[in-house]
Amino acid sequence: SRVPSRRLPECHQDAMVAELSESQLEKRVAWDVRRIIQKVRACTPENYDARQEEVMEALASNEDGLGSLKDEVQEECTRGLEVAQHRVELILEERRKEELRWSRPLGLIKEMDDLQTEFQEKHSQYKESLPTEDSPMTIEQVPGLQGLTESFEEQHKEFTDQLKEFSKTKAPEMLSPSLPGEIKRSWMAIVKKLSATSQEAEVDIALTKKEMKRLQEVAKKELVASQVQLYKEKLQESPGHEAFLQAEKVVVEAEKKVEPFVRPKGRSEAEMKALAAEVKSAAEEAKASVEKARGQIHLEVEEADLEESVKAEIKAFVKKETKYYAIRFGQFGQRIQRCHNLLGLYQLDMRKGEMLKKIAELKPAVLEKVKQLDGTARIDEINTAMKEAEQEVDLSKKSATMSVAEMDALSVKIAEKVESVKAIVEGFRQKMCPVEMDVDEDVKKALRAILASEMKTVEQKLVFQEKRLTLLERLAANFKDQIEKKKASRLQLTRAAALRITKLAREAGREDQESLTTEELFDLFDKNKDGVVDKTEFLEFFTEVDSKSLKKPSQEELEMLFDSRGEESLDWPAFRSLFASFMKVQKVTSLTDELRVQPGQAIRELSVGEELEVLDGPKPETSINVKRVKVSAEDGAIGWATIASNAGTIFLTNVTR
Repeated sequence: SRVPSRRLPECHQDAMVAELSESQLEKRVAWDVRRIIQKVRACTPENYDARQEEVMEALASNEDGLGSLKDEVQEECTRGLEVAQHRVELILEERRKEELRWSRPLGLIKEMDDLQTEFQEKHSQYKESLPTEDSPMTIEQVPGLQGLTESFEEQHKEFTDQLKEFSKTKAPEMLSPSLPGEIKRSWMAIVKKLSATSQEAEVDIALTKKEMKRLQEVAKKELVASQVQLYKEKLQESPGHEAFLQAEKVVVEAEKKVEPFVRPKGRSEAEMKALAAEVKSAAEEAKASVEKARGQIHLEVEEADLEESVKAEIKAFVKKETKYYAIRFGQFGQRIQRCHNLLGLYQLDMRKGEMLKKIAELKPAVLEKVKQLDGTARIDEINTAMKEAEQEVDLSKKSATMSVAEMDALSVKIAEKVESVKAIVEGFRQKMCPVEMDVDEDVKKALRAILASEMKTVEQKLVFQEKRLTLLERLAANFKDQIEKKKASRLQLTRAAALRITKLAREAGREDQESLTTEELFDLFDKNKDGVVDKTEFLEFFTEVDSKSLKKPSQEELEMLFDSRGEESLDWPAFRSLFASFMKVQKVTSLTDELRVQPGQAIRELSVGEELEVLDGPKPETSINVKRVKVSAEDGAIGWATIASNAGTIFLTNVTR
């Protein structure tokens, strides 16, 4: 059949066809076929077959109407189908290339989807094993669920680690802007799905843990409560608790016995004394009972198969209960002390009453004794003796012109006068307070206060004299100290003079330039060679020695120097300490064999703290501008050492003996 026109109604077409020529009709039919061929050229692999069938059908149905254009149209149809087939091949090739290009992102999406599916299955299995609202979790299920939850938590951690690793190593590939929108949307969907799956698992794990913890805490509280009740029963059944109750009972009994001492009026003294004995005994018994009970309150927590936290709470309970008993024992002690205090206050009041009676009894006789004293005459006597002692003390002000012997004699005289005055003052003081009888010290003190009030004027004068006496004693002691200082100064000067003279003797003792050693000097003093120097030998040496222009100490001074050693004769150590000079090493330095440092040779090093005997010097070492001394060490080493460096560093210091 002919291809109908799309624009004109059939009646109009027939009219037009009748008017057209045969050539024009052929062209018209060819145009309709060509239009279908053109549609084939733009086909896709999906509609190629339908378009081909449509072209072939149009060509077959319009074959007669094509007339002379039949071959041309058939050729165009063949070319059109070739073009269409080539287009389809190109599209399919492009699609194959596209699939190959996006296979990596699609594979990653599939990999993520497989990972999600695998974990989702594990999650579903975990959820199926959990209790439901209809069948809540019980404490018996907790151990099994704990292991299951820990296992699933490990799986979840492994899942999240895989996601993190995937995101770190592969996810950047999915951020390429050239990815198709469909792939991007698929990627975002799987990412959201994975995140939701992970969060859902976290929630389930957290809720399960929370419920298990709640059940464990409930079970723990129940266990602690049962254990606490058990230990409470043990404590109440223990000997310590019984001892505590007994101690409380004894304390209450002691308090009952002491109640009469709160208001002791209306009872006889004999009755109160008997009660006091009972209270004292009851208080002592209560104290002993409390101490006994205190030692028995002890409860150990058994090493049962319990959690450490449960044990800790039980121990805290036991400690608290023990502390409660300790507090109660402290309260018992305070109540017992109250019994003692009430008894003590009563006894104190009794003693005060007895003391007042005793004072009233003794007061008249004591006052009578004091009235018989002639206080004014005795004060005048003390004043006269005091003036005589003060006159002697005034003489000590002229000590600058006195010899040591004169000062010693005056010191003895002053001491005798002061002691005489002191004896008179103390004797009169005792007579003013004639209360040395066999009575309580508080009674004596009260009687002395009464006497002081009665003899107020004489007491004031006596106090004034006692102050004068105190001043005299202080001045006498100062004078004695002054004598000792003068002796020490004179002794020091005498020793210095003696050392200068012995130095001359050392230097003159040999024909060579070497000085005598201290041992050789000792031999000069020890004429009878008995190993000691007596006073006669000591004085003879200084009498016979040639002191040249040096002034010799007097015989009195030399005797004082000899006597300062405190012995009848001087042995070698005493002689050495008197006539040898010593220095102490303060900083490490060298001992050399010559006065000059160069070219001298070092003998040894001197250690800090060593004491050295000075044999010669100090002598200047001009090359380095220092002073050096010849010394002998304790090990016998002899050499020269520097006292101080030219920069001021101190190596050696003098030793005072």
